[in-house]
Amino acid sequence: VAGEPAQKRDIADGLVHLMRAVKDGCLGWDPVNLDPDLKLLEQEAQYGQLVRRSSFYRGLEYFRRKDYTRAASALASAIKQNSYDKEAYYTRARVREAQNDLDGAIEDYTSLLMMDPKRAEFFARRGAAYLQKGDVKRAEQDCGRAIEVDPRYAIAYRCRGDGLRKTDQLKRALEAYTEAVRLDPVDFRARLGRAQVRASLNDWDGAISDYTESLRLDPKDAAAYNGRGLVYMHKGDLDRALR
Repeated sequence: VAGEPAQKRDIADGLVHLMRAVKDGCLGWDPVNLDPDLKLLEQEAQYGQLVRRSSFYRGLEYFRRKDYTRAASALASAIKQNSYDKEAYYTRARVREAQNDLDGAIEDYTSLLMMDPKRAEFFARRGAAYLQKGDVKRAEQDCGRAIEVDPRYAIAYRCRGDGLRKTDQLKRALEAYTEAVRLDPVDFRARLGRAQVRASLNDWDGAISDYTESLRLDPKDAAAYNGRGLVYMHKGDLDRALR
């Protein structure tokens, strides 16, 4: 299919949408009694779409396998083929984060926001990348924008809490983490962040509660074990601190 003229590919793409309309009953046809040639062309068109997006699917699979170098290369090819492929940009941003290429991730999230400025996730993820770079001001701006776009997007509040904690605005950070936990009670990172803030505010029992819940959600989190142990030491409970 990839070597066929563009006109035939366009016809094939059109037939895919036509067949979907038929299957959804939009045209009042009976899909069981369709012309066999139309069924064949639909299969051909679907195969053609897979071929044309093969670079993206290859990059996605490499990303899942944590082969980030190959993933980045395949996704760059996908974006070259279609500069409006939001899935390819998003996946490459995640790959770049995994490679600690924060500037590259920010660049991809910025491209995504130019295409879709109403996605809270893109603002929050770009904010998190800024935060990792140490640019707290831009991080808080992006997290604020994410909240404006979607006031119920829990990760944006966690992102805001992370930024406020890094600048020692502990009471505001506590409020942000608490809202994140309210919106998403199983976000162990928000629980961990709130535990760290509560420990800094000498709320030992609150910190232990959050560390314990964070560990229930993610039993392998070494930072939570270490933090809870330190809080037990501050409380003078050495037996639990050393467990």
